[in-house]
Amino acid sequence: MYRSVLVNFIHPEHEVCQLARRIDWEQPVKDLTPFYSEVGRPTVQVRTIVGLLQLKKICTMADETVIER
Repeated sequence: MYRSVLVNFIHPEHEVCQLARRIDWEQPVKDLTPFYSEVGRPTVQVRTIVGLLQLKKICTMADETVIER
């Protein structure tokens, strides 16, 4: 409800945006979805988790720093 749509405040030509357009997002979602539970607390989307992990590795950030940014 309170989450802003990312496209409203990012620069589409930023290198991370360009990279996101080049990634085949369907494959990681297809591969990792079976590991997500259908019960309990709602999960974070696979694409969000994969994207955060990639940012963490590319920018050599700690977990907390990736979440803050």
